[in-house]
Amino acid sequence: NIALQTVAQNALVKLLRLGQITAGFFPDSIDEEGSEWGIQLIEPGKSPKLDAVIEEVYSRQTLRIHDDGRLEVEQPPIIIFSRFTPEIEYLRSKLQSYSVSVGQRLVSVGVIYGKNTEKETDRVITEFQAGNIDVLVINTASGKFGLNLQRAYIAIYSSNDYSLEKRDQSEARVRRDGQRNNVEIIDFCCERSID
Repeated sequence: NIALQTVAQNALVKLLRLGQITAGFFPDSIDEEGSEWGIQLIEPGKSPKLDAVIEEVYSRQTLRIHDDGRLEVEQPPIIIFSRFTPEIEYLRSKLQSYSVSVGQRLVSVGVIYGKNTEKETDRVITEFQAGNIDVLVINTASGKFGLNLQRAYIAIYSSNDYSLEKRDQSEARVRRDGQRNNVEIIDFCCERSID
């Protein structure tokens, strides 16, 4: 057991820190200016909540038999909305290095978050819409306005912001004109937590 003490100036910062902990991370240090927290995994190499998200992505794969007898593993296009940068980086890393079983294949992953340049974000969106990226992991704040991502029909929230406007806007990324599938929204929440 790790004893965690939430050091915060106000209730909103406490909620932020508790949300990070629920995702499997905790603040462990402050930089020289005293304002930025270092973040690390509570259990090195694991985040039960995020690992469940990854399992959900891979459980969606199906095996297709072509008329000529070829087998192909199909991955539906999925968007994962995450609130925190460490979550996004963890998901990208683990999705790309997942230990696939027979009848599965590795997914291709793109990310959109604050570290992207505008040119990089545009490239990732173009690649996703063209079918070259299977799973798009997006920071909820970065993916809330103006993106057309209707290729996806499954949206997973690994963590939520406390803004209904951001939530509605992020859901609208997949509920766009041209959407041909029923949209499925999945929320991952930890029991008895800030989630």
